[in-house]
Amino acid sequence: MRLHSLTYERLELLDPAKEAPPDGTEPQGARVRSAQLWLGLARAALAGQLGADEAPPTTPAVIAQAIDAHPKAEGYDQVIVGYLLQITEELKAAGGAEAVELRRRTSRLIRAMKPETLRRLLEMGGDFAQRQRFALDATHGMAVDAVLEIVRAAADTSNQSISHSLARMLSKLAAHAEQGGAAAAEDPELRAAAVPRRPPPSMSDPARFLGVFAQALAGMSLYTAGHPARERGIDAAYRELADLQRDTPRPLFTFLGDEVVYGRLPLREMKGWDWSPRLANAGIQRLEFEEQVSREEFEAFLEEVLARLTLSVIDTSEARQLRRPSIRFGAVGIRGEQELPTEEALPTATIAFSLGEEADTVRWMHEEVQARGTLPLVEAEAVVRSLAVAMHGDRQMLMPLLQLKEFDQYTTTHSMNVAVLSMALAEYLGMSGGDVRAFGVAGLLHDLGKVRVPLEILTKPGKLTPEERTVMQTHPAEGARIILASEEQLDLAAVVAYEHHILLNGGGYPTVHYPRHCHRASKLVHVTDVYDALRTKRPYRDAWPLERVLAYLDEEAGREFDPELVRAFTAMMRKWDSQVAVLTDERAPLPAPGSGPTASG
Repeated sequence: MRLHSLTYERLELLDPAKEAPPDGTEPQGARVRSAQLWLGLARAALAGQLGADEAPPTTPAVIAQAIDAHPKAEGYDQVIVGYLLQITEELKAAGGAEAVELRRRTSRLIRAMKPETLRRLLEMGGDFAQRQRFALDATHGMAVDAVLEIVRAAADTSNQSISHSLARMLSKLAAHAEQGGAAAAEDPELRAAAVPRRPPPSMSDPARFLGVFAQALAGMSLYTAGHPARERGIDAAYRELADLQRDTPRPLFTFLGDEVVYGRLPLREMKGWDWSPRLANAGIQRLEFEEQVSREEFEAFLEEVLARLTLSVIDTSEARQLRRPSIRFGAVGIRGEQELPTEEALPTATIAFSLGEEADTVRWMHEEVQARGTLPLVEAEAVVRSLAVAMHGDRQMLMPLLQLKEFDQYTTTHSMNVAVLSMALAEYLGMSGGDVRAFGVAGLLHDLGKVRVPLEILTKPGKLTPEERTVMQTHPAEGARIILASEEQLDLAAVVAYEHHILLNGGGYPTVHYPRHCHRASKLVHVTDVYDALRTKRPYRDAWPLERVLAYLDEEAGREFDPELVRAFTAMMRKWDSQVAVLTDERAPLPAPGSGPTASG
């Protein structure tokens, strides 16, 4: 049984088997939920201003104006916040054109609200941790500027500061999630559920192809591989390409700012098309199709385009040749310069995703813990989410590991590396996405207690004295205390912080008075922690080569390390050795897997 909010004016019993039509179309329940939420928000916002049978206006600007004008009232604000939270959850899970429309409307609503109104609403949204959670969840579905408005309002409401690096990283994550398709026509009532719209027949064939092409990309960003809706979008775009090629066997598009050129003629009807600058900024300024393009090649091409749209793009001077000769794309010269001849292979842009914002955020987190004694949770989770994006940005596993340049930055570099290695191993073991990220957070925070250890001990070039070692060995317990005092829900990260130096045989530290098994996450992070420590050059020793570290892990399996995890880690590192990218500069773009120095040296 599903209970709808009273504003939905209905209660219904649903048969899950009947909700999924056999033809693969989207379930009716999924199609109407977004529309119901928006109508409910509109009715709540204009409560008392409408007649009994009067339908509420659903334009974001009108709703924002009504919320701005309403005097502060706890009951009213709680209802509005309740709808916003439901919409945020829906944006995280929903797919299809109705989700694209809801995402667009919600982002416009946030942008249209006065800052003081947004702060007023967030005051009703719980404590600071809950506001941070809402801000982080917003990166799944809202436009970049709307996300940043929420982050700033959440910080102002709680008299908290936010790091500039967090703002930059949330912007990067929101840009990754923001995949909205071609603009859907305004529906003043939004009563009918949104459905994918075919461009009007009056459009020219090239413009119609671009419209369906954009819809296919939007659908691919919302649905996983193999989903019927995703496949329908790709099929529709492929059919449009075939139709286009009946008249023009080798269609050529050029994207220059807000202008689209087809062959040598501008497409007037596509002037101002919002996908044109996005494609150009992603290094796809010119796009050419050969006469024979298979459906498989076309889908692979769409996946590559989508990968570039979700991340930043670097200079094409080091670009590689596209592996599908039937579809070529890349950069063109500035207007007035000579374009690349059509018969020449077009270079393709490559993705740039540096770890500068993440490293800055980790350093800021440590400074905040030292100054305030509490952990900025949203920063920690944002770093892990961003690292996960970096690891999968090129449709295959990439393990970006930072190389230590200055020893006083060891904790920052080491924490990020352990997070990456822990997520990689968790994924290799077949864990769910949620568990992978939870292990990533635990890996990132495992050494948090070192902020309470004096810097002269942390950076001492030689061996520690017994007194100094005693101080150093307090960091597991200190880290667990900091984490639990900041966020009780991070109990896994607290356990790992406490246990990651306890050996399998009970040795290590803190001293265990009663023999017990450590959590599997602690055992996993212990393996990745020791691996990265031994692979890092220290003032008193060189970095160990890969095979020596793996041999040490194998030798100590059963005494210090869990044998099963050591076998899995060793197999993973040998299998994915070419996928390891060692970065000497945290602000340099990630190289393609296997193209740069690896960990095997």
